Amino acid sequence: MAPTRDWLNYDGSPAVWLASRPALLRLMRMVGLVDRGNMEFAEFSRAHGIRFVDATARIPHPDHTVDVIYSSHMIEHLDRREARRFLAECRRVLKPEGILRIVVPDLRVPVN
Repeated sequence: MAPTRDWLNYDGSPAVWLASRPALLRLMRMVGLVDRGNMEFAEFSRAHGIRFVDATARIPHPDHTVDVIYSSHMIEHLDRREARRFLAECRRVLKPEGILRIVVPDLRVPVN
């Protein structure tokens, strides 16, 4: 499924980082460091303009310039410190009446 049209799409996976380095990606595939699934995801990411971002470090937008942030099945992979940094970044970039929507796999599972 293609990303939502007219949205900026960010992902922090190594495959997305490698997507912008096709020669390195091919070399890593040749020596067996990248499997077929990651190769396909890297190619999909490049074709659909998905950009690599570490959202726990910095979301690449100026303060108070973003209308909506939608995060799906990501925050549960962060530790508490990383989650706090991510949420602080969301607060920094969102406009005063901006919307933050976070989707998690199962809210009934206790958060550590």
